[in-house]
Amino acid sequence: MNKLPKNREQKAISPFKTRLTLIVPVYQDNSALLQLLTSLQQQHHRPEQILVCDGAADPQCQQICQQFSAGWLASKPGRGAQLDLAARQATGDILWFVHADSQLAENAIELIHIAIANGQNGGWFQFSFIGQHGWLATLIEKMTNWRCKKGIPYGDQGLFCLKSDYLKADGFEHLPLFEEVRLVKRLRQLGQFLPLQQTIGVDARRWQHDGWVKRIILNRAFALLYMLGVSPHRLASWYRSWKTHS
Repeated sequence: MNKLPKNREQKAISPFKTRLTLIVPVYQDNSALLQLLTSLQQQHHRPEQILVCDGAADPQCQQICQQFSAGWLASKPGRGAQLDLAARQATGDILWFVHADSQLAENAIELIHIAIANGQNGGWFQFSFIGQHGWLATLIEKMTNWRCKKGIPYGDQGLFCLKSDYLKADGFEHLPLFEEVRLVKRLRQLGQFLPLQQTIGVDARRWQHDGWVKRIILNRAFALLYMLGVSPHRLASWYRSWKTHS
C-alpha cells in the first residue's frame, strides 16, 4: 500500500546540483492540498519529487496526487509517523516539510537550494499569517520569529534539511505533538541549521477560532509542560478534550 507510483517524481529541470523532495503530511486535507499543489506551479524552481503522506488513506487524496504527479503514501495517522515514513522513502538530497495549508513564496525552493549550497544543513522560514489580522497577529509573528532564534521552530515553518543529516538525527519522533523537537536539536548539533529571511504563510483559522490570546497561552503552556516531562500522548489527550469542550 505504501509503494510509490511510477510517476512519483516531478519532471523538472533544475540548475542546482542537489535534488529536493517536498513532503506534505495530510489528514482529510484535500482542499488545502489541491491549493498547495496548484501553487507549486508558480515556483521559480519546482521540487524534483513531491511525496504526500496520507494519514486517512483517502482515495480522493490519491487521485489529487496523481493529477500533479506526486507520490502518495498511506500511513497510520500521526504527523510524526507520516513525516518520517515519507522522509525515509524520499529520493531527494534535501527534504522540505510543508503543511498542506501553507502559502509558499515563489522563490522558496530557490532559497533552500542556495542556503544548502552556502553550507547550511537545513533551516526554516519566518512565521507569517496569511492575510491581514491586526496588531495582535503581527505581535505573535514577531514573538514567534524571535523565539525561534534560540528555541524550536515548529513544523508549520517549513523545516528543511539534508536527508543525510535527517538520517543521522534519527528523524521525526512518532509522537502526536512536538514530533520535531528532537530532530531540530540534533540538526543544530550537526551543522548550520539557520532561518531564512523569507516568510511562509500560516493559516490563521485555528487562531481565530480559538481566540488569539487563548491560543498563545495554550501553546506556551503545552510547550512548558512538555519541557517538564509530560508525555506528548497525554498532552494530545488533554488538547482533544479541550477542543471538545471549547
